[in-house]
Amino acid sequence: VSQINIIAHSKGGLDTQAALLHYGAAPYVNVVHQLSTPNRGSELADMAYSDWTSWLAEILGKKDDAVYSLQTSYMANFRTQTDSKPGVSATKTYMSGGEGDDGWFTAYWFAHAVLPGEDDGAVSVASALGLPYGIKSFTKDISHSAMTTASQTWSLVQPKLALGKTAA
Repeated sequence: VSQINIIAHSKGGLDTQAALLHYGAAPYVNVVHQLSTPNRGSELADMAYSDWTSWLAEILGKKDDAVYSLQTSYMANFRTQTDSKPGVSATKTYMSGGEGDDGWFTAYWFAHAVLPGEDDGAVSVASALGLPYGIKSFTKDISHSAMTTASQTWSLVQPKLALGKTAA
């Protein structure tokens, strides 16, 4: 095939943007559909590297280079470098976000207490829909982990994949 469609979850959406705009992958991609991508960073990543809550991130095994790069200040810098590149709108990019959790006393349930506004327990909806040249696709009452479940999202994603670069 000459082009592919990409459905990217969480940091995968950011990695896709980097590939498209910094590494020349755009000619090979028809449509990108982001699922809960922290386009503006994640306040949970900020907490993982703060003085008062970093111990919690280490216990949960969530303190690594990937989480470090999702801090809101790091992502503001990424947005500055990426969003000013020519061709940012060349690949149609849809955004979606979750507004739920996995039930009482789960990790995503606890995250609702610290994230601003609506969120999926890992990424705020404002961040997920925060790509300046992206197109809002949907929000749904599901958690960050449930966003990857095809039975939860495929019917909302699939119709957009056929649209591509030439569609309105």
